[in-house]
Amino acid sequence: MTTLHDPIYFVAGDTWKIAGQLLDANGVPFDIATATSIEWLLNSVDGTFNHLRCDLTSDGGITIVNAAEGRILVMVDEVDTAAIPPGIYKDWCRIVSAGDTFTEWNGFIRVAPNPATA
Repeated sequence: MTTLHDPIYFVAGDTWKIAGQLLDANGVPFDIATATSIEWLLNSVDGTFNHLRCDLTSDGGITIVNAAEGRILVMVDEVDTAAIPPGIYKDWCRIVSAGDTFTEWNGFIRVAPNPATA
């Protein structure tokens, strides 16, 4: 089940934290204990900037908070967000489980300029 999240606002150069819950097609929490891959992607709306990707690998940026409830935390550190140009972006969270790929959520993220370089 793909969920459109409310718009999120971040500042380039800050640590970004996005807490989310993955749901199945019936809106029930997706048990992600057996997931083989979870990834989060960020791309500009105009297609000129395809920058961030986080995953479950060691230091990949995604942490499973509660597998049975499908709760994760995406954390992108300030080093990775520092060079993101201001603008409007679209993000996706995708999961691979039992050989199937599901886009779980997507939405818009507005990024303000990095105050250290503005």
